[in-house]
Amino acid sequence: MILLSKSDFLEYLHCPKSLWLKKNKPELHRQSDLSEFDQKLIDDGYAIERIAGKLFEKAHYNISQEKVAGHDGEHFFQSTFVFEKLLARTDILERVNDTGWNLIEIKSSTSVKDDHYTDLAFQKYVLEQCGFKILDCFVLHCNKEYVKSEELEADKLLKRERVSDKVLECFSEVRKQILEFADYASQEKIDESDCGCLYKTKSNHCANFDYFNKNIPKNNIYQLNRISAKKINSLLDKGVISLNDTDEKDFSSRAQLEVRSFKKGTPIINKEKIQEDLASLPFPLFFYDYETYNAAVPLLDGYWSQRHLVFQVSIHKMDNQGHLSHFEYLADKIEQPTELVRKMEEFTGTCGTFISWNKSFENSRNKEIASQFPSLKSYLDYVTTHTFDLMDIFKKDFVDYRSKGSISIKNILPLLCPELSYGQLSIQDGAAALSMWMKSVKESTGKEEKEKIRRDLLAYCELDTYGMIRIYQEILSILDA
Repeated sequence: MILLSKSDFLEYLHCPKSLWLKKNKPELHRQSDLSEFDQKLIDDGYAIERIAGKLFEKAHYNISQEKVAGHDGEHFFQSTFVFEKLLARTDILERVNDTGWNLIEIKSSTSVKDDHYTDLAFQKYVLEQCGFKILDCFVLHCNKEYVKSEELEADKLLKRERVSDKVLECFSEVRKQILEFADYASQEKIDESDCGCLYKTKSNHCANFDYFNKNIPKNNIYQLNRISAKKINSLLDKGVISLNDTDEKDFSSRAQLEVRSFKKGTPIINKEKIQEDLASLPFPLFFYDYETYNAAVPLLDGYWSQRHLVFQVSIHKMDNQGHLSHFEYLADKIEQPTELVRKMEEFTGTCGTFISWNKSFENSRNKEIASQFPSLKSYLDYVTTHTFDLMDIFKKDFVDYRSKGSISIKNILPLLCPELSYGQLSIQDGAAALSMWMKSVKESTGKEEKEKIRRDLLAYCELDTYGMIRIYQEILSILDA
């Protein structure tokens, strides 16, 4: 018998046909790629589960469904329950009295999310069908108000929040969906010519979108920046899916410019505005980028759950003659970023303009560090107030349809500087960088591997800042043309 788990149910809610493919043609089913960031979230979840275990020291683990009811324990971690085709694995099942139980879901987030209610409703349904009376539902999540000081306090890091009312609000609908889900998954055949993700934005497409929707043209409406599901539905109703069939009048803001760029086959550039912005920047220019690690369990004193720890910086300096110099810092252990900032200040001083890509990220880190270490505040305040966001140019003043709606430096750099590529690096994005850095600071990692990771991290962060310089230089060339 094929068992249907909670994760199967959540996939069904996202795309029924993708779930059907998984259960009936597994050799054709494509799982969503597990990114480094996804793995980090999984690791965060395990870390929080371990912390939760300290709150329930007498808990019993992996007790079978048949033995839980007759057991005299109060808390049961990670027990599995099966009703017909349905399988639910609980984080914590808590005995309240001889007949009643509480469900507790452990999450590494700092708040309760809507999908947590669905998650618990699924478990509640299965357990009640197995004969367990569920009295209350809770989410045990990270407390964003807790700031670590000296020893980690598990009872303060984790916050137990009652969500029974929200679970009951959705329970009737979830129960109906569960019955439909079980029936749908067992069908022998379905229409495989398309799937409902056609009507969703690209970020919400299932992993099997290409399998079900084989005739989607290369240049399509899904790649337009910030296109809404409502707009997608409106266009599909008109039979419009290819950019060839679009009319820029159907769009506003950047998407309109992307359509115009596609129809003309060239970028749409507001040279006057870009020239004005760049001409206003005092030299020297410091192109800089941070790499950070954020953990569900705070790593250091003064940190809260998911606060970013800056562990690396790369800075390329350009003077008014175009001469370049480079500074980099990479922590080799988990430490406060005070030395990193002091070395930055030695290299840059308080002069000129700092340039970043998506400056709100760097600015937020600067403000957090300045708040914790007043001696660094003057310098970091200067950096924050004198930062220009190079990414802003590509929001509406330099629009190229080939970026497929993205203004990430990973998409813009190869368009302007095809000789540069993240693809040739061992570390290719920030999620991989934080994951590899954490590996490099662990005692269990060998010396040679630590050295390789260090070289890879330095190469990745340096390309971020050198890439900004090359983009800046290419923009100037275009303006002068």
